[in-house]
Amino acid sequence: MLEAYQGEWNKAKFTRPVGRVAELGSLGVTIMDRQFADARYWTEYVADNTDGFAGLRLHRERRGKTNIAAEVIFWDAVGQYFVQTFDGEVPVEILEAVIAETKERVGVR
Repeated sequence: MLEAYQGEWNKAKFTRPVGRVAELGSLGVTIMDRQFADARYWTEYVADNTDGFAGLRLHRERRGKTNIAAEVIFWDAVGQYFVQTFDGEVPVEILEAVIAETKERVGVR
C-alpha cells in the first residue's frame, strides 16, 4: 500500500515562511501539507514565549475527521526536543519529516 502513495509523498508541496521563525510567534503558519495513504497531514508553527516552547503541531484529516496527531516541541527549560503523539498512530516517515522541519524552523540559539 505504501508504494501506491509514494508518488504523492515525493510531490508534496511545502509553503515556507519568510524570515526568522522566532518572528512568527504563534501565527499558525502552515509548513507541511502531505497526503499519505488515506490521510492528509499538515503542520503549523506554535510558540509560547511565556511557557518557553516552540515547535510544530501535526494535524491529520482522515475520513472527514480532523485531529491533532502529534507535536514536536523544543522546551527552553530543558534544552531538548520532545515528541508527543495523540489519538492513534503516526507513520514514521511523517514523524521524521516533522522532526526535521521542527529542528530546521526552531533551531537553537
